[in-house]
Amino acid sequence: MLEEYNPHCVPPWPADELRVKIQNASHYAQNEAGAWASAPAAETFGHVLDKLPKETEPVRRSPFYAEDDDEQDTAPDPVWLIPELIPDAATVLCIGAKGSFKSFVAQELLMAIAAGKETFGSKPVRQGPTFYGAHEGRNAIKKPRKRAWKVAHDVETKLPFFVMRAPQVQSLDQCEQFREQIRVRLREPGCKKIAGIVLDTVAKCMVGLNENDARDCGIFSAFCDSLRDEFECPVIALHHFGKDEGRGGRGSSALPANFDTVITCRRHEKSLSLEVNVQYHKDADEPENPWTFEGRAIGGSLVFFPTTPEEHRLATASEDFFHPRTIGSCLRGLGAVGLAAAVSTNVLAASLIVPGKTESVEERHAAVERASRALTKLARTKLEDYCVRSGRELLWCLPSSNPSE
Repeated sequence: MLEEYNPHCVPPWPADELRVKIQNASHYAQNEAGAWASAPAAETFGHVLDKLPKETEPVRRSPFYAEDDDEQDTAPDPVWLIPELIPDAATVLCIGAKGSFKSFVAQELLMAIAAGKETFGSKPVRQGPTFYGAHEGRNAIKKPRKRAWKVAHDVETKLPFFVMRAPQVQSLDQCEQFREQIRVRLREPGCKKIAGIVLDTVAKCMVGLNENDARDCGIFSAFCDSLRDEFECPVIALHHFGKDEGRGGRGSSALPANFDTVITCRRHEKSLSLEVNVQYHKDADEPENPWTFEGRAIGGSLVFFPTTPEEHRLATASEDFFHPRTIGSCLRGLGAVGLAAAVSTNVLAASLIVPGKTESVEERHAAVERASRALTKLARTKLEDYCVRSGRELLWCLPSSNPSE
């Protein structure tokens, strides 16, 4: 039944369900085997076969089909799922250091695609179920992180976002179980075409294999290719940088070479500022500018919100941006000498940002707010000599030469 009958079913029965059907047929049989046997269908129904409408089955093109000149010219261009970032039906390697928020980026992508919400500056080209395969951190992914993301994006409905264990690719059985559990969900009534799979992380999926061996890396990338080809959706694998980030991901260089797209996640020092760059697209040009984000605490987790180039510059500015000499020069330019001429934190923050650098009034306002928060924090440490009062009454000025002021 498994070898002859089941492959002709649409869709095929899972092995365990087919086994139950056979057991039931045997247990509840009312006649001996063969009692209802009949002649072959072609003989029994031969007199009506010619009267039935002819069914045409779609012809599946061989993966090795050779396209001629005309077919090459009319072949469709690459399709984006997230414009300029994630091609549809492609393998994507996302590289970042430990603690670089790459798993937050992956979850942001999958949940936005499942919800049809804007992400990375664009709305997903199509919406559909997504699957996050993780070896660790599944509780955080499916509980606090998911809840925080839904709150931040005003999503109250149930999402087709699934969390599951990722396989160890050296085990063919685990790989097949992983595929089958995705198929089970996709057979549910009303389920749309799958729109994304994440494998977290490459190292955990390659347990028992050698990241430094090109052949072993080929086993992992071949598994990603098989998921891409079967489900026709992006497959995103999370990977770590090596000791030298400038040399790319850990292990063999064959790994990134086997992927359609390579992106990097870089966290700015110990802040919550994040930069995502496209390092390589196989079938498209890489965008010149990165996407930048800021993490904010919501409901016991972090959610990452996009920032403008000016906001990111301010958030990641070196200490010189808020160096006492810089602040002193700015206060002198404002005429803020002595308590009587002191200015508020917001006024000082606005003077630090060069007018006209932001794209809109709203973006400038956000940049000023960000600088205000930074100044308030530094008022308790290296900038305390320029402050008077505290809290909401915090004011900024240079010391006056007149002791009475």
